[in-house]
Amino acid sequence: MPKWNDEQTALQWEYREANTWWRTLSNMRRRDIAFFTAAEAAILTIIGKDLLALSSAYAILSCMGFVIALIGINNERRLYSYIQGFRKRAEEIEENDDGPMFSIHYAREKVKGLQGTTIPSTIAFQIYYTLFALAWVAIWFLNVI
Repeated sequence: MPKWNDEQTALQWEYREANTWWRTLSNMRRRDIAFFTAAEAAILTIIGKDLLALSSAYAILSCMGFVIALIGINNERRLYSYIQGFRKRAEEIEENDDGPMFSIHYAREKVKGLQGTTIPSTIAFQIYYTLFALAWVAIWFLNVI
């Protein structure tokens, strides 16, 4: 770690790093949902018309789809935790400095009236992945009866 001239310089560097990581992880979440969606779509395309009459090979492939959905849920929770950690640290630094990236963002949402009317992305992403997992369970159930 570099030597700092004073504590203020170190905090500015840390604040920039927190912002960079926050943006990077936010972008990663969007790329991940695209990847997991493509994987699920590929499995559904392969199984295709045999969804309600799964052979053993397709049953195994559907298990992979279910596991992919569970990995997506876990991945979303992990990335969201990292993002929250960096955001909280940036907000702590803001309290001691005039670097209002996060506080301005949330103030704009309140002014626009968006706060409380939109679904947070972490909830939306987890619902999305959960729907894939439940779809596989429903497909298995329909294949048994």
